[in-house]
Amino acid sequence: VVLESKRKQLVVVAKGQGIESLKNVLALDKILFACIAVHAVDQRNEKLSSVRIKAVQINFIGSQVKPMKRMKSLSAKGQVATVFKGIALVKDANQPDDVDTDGLAEQLVAAGGAHKPTYYDFGGGEKVEVDF
Repeated sequence: VVLESKRKQLVVVAKGQGIESLKNVLALDKILFACIAVHAVDQRNEKLSSVRIKAVQINFIGSQVKPMKRMKSLSAKGQVATVFKGIALVKDANQPDDVDTDGLAEQLVAAGGAHKPTYYDFGGGEKVEVDF
């Protein structure tokens, strides 16, 4: 889900699956907040697997946003924190390409515990094997 602060209200501006779907919404002149559900899949064998859902928050302040509007985004971050709960990772971005599956997977592994999953499923057919 992607939110935008309009007149001090958070408004849903997009929903979708996968990082590519998210990147299509990220405009360089916008301040947007997204929360994506990433499935951490531990595949032991064909019959045994476990899935843990990791919530990832993306704070996107486009590179073309004017400085005064950037400052206003700080108050919106507080609002967003009341909506998005149980966040495993927060990623700040200024360009759509700052949000990529490989980078997010690496950060999730670093933020996780001792047992890392076999792969992360970002939805939309986007999977990243955890072999680093």
